[in-house]
Amino acid sequence: MIANIGKAGVKLEQYQMSQQVIHRYYLGRYALYQLDLRTTIRQLAFAFRNCPPLDSDPKTNKITFKNARLTLIYLIAARLCVGVFPSHQLLQEYGLHIYFETLIRAVKLGDLGLLDQHLDNPQVMGWFVKREIYFLMKEKLRVLCWRSLIRRVWLLNGRQARVYLDPLVGVVQVLTKDPSFDIWDVECIVASLLDQGYIKGYIHSETKILVVGKTNPFPAVSSVEVVEEQA
Repeated sequence: MIANIGKAGVKLEQYQMSQQVIHRYYLGRYALYQLDLRTTIRQLAFAFRNCPPLDSDPKTNKITFKNARLTLIYLIAARLCVGVFPSHQLLQEYGLHIYFETLIRAVKLGDLGLLDQHLDNPQVMGWFVKREIYFLMKEKLRVLCWRSLIRRVWLLNGRQARVYLDPLVGVVQVLTKDPSFDIWDVECIVASLLDQGYIKGYIHSETKILVVGKTNPFPAVSSVEVVEEQA
């Protein structure tokens, strides 16, 4: 249906804003299903920005708030995946801080254990599963956690060009409580981050050293264009 509307050349601007908002919401949800995060953000941002304001009717307000909150949930999820974080005030206003604030902290700190602990909490997991974004959060934010962790190590080492991978093994074992994690796992993950553009540099495989680029070795996540396979 979405594709047919586009092919028919329908001008959505001719319709009432409420109808445009509904259409943009479903365009955003469809794009998220396809892992097209940029399109998701664009469509859902329009839908959220143009949600009708609250009025004096409590019943109408309840529906309006519910729709705006639902739109915001998917918008925040997509934005988190590209490294854009909502304000504490916005999360509090819509009662979403319980679910997203710990994720944001985990990504900023590079704390893989905190990420897993939060998402594996039965209440939190059930909430994300119900909204069909659990695996999106689990997979995408784990990648960003790894990027943050390596960047923190790089900063602690005085921004030196060489980042030794061996010490990361012990750190990750402690964070994830997984003693089976080894240097090969670290090397594989770092190679993936390099391939996706989250880090600029290369791995010296024999010495297990990550050599980062001199200029902007850790580009802003929001600037990284990752090509996703469609679902």
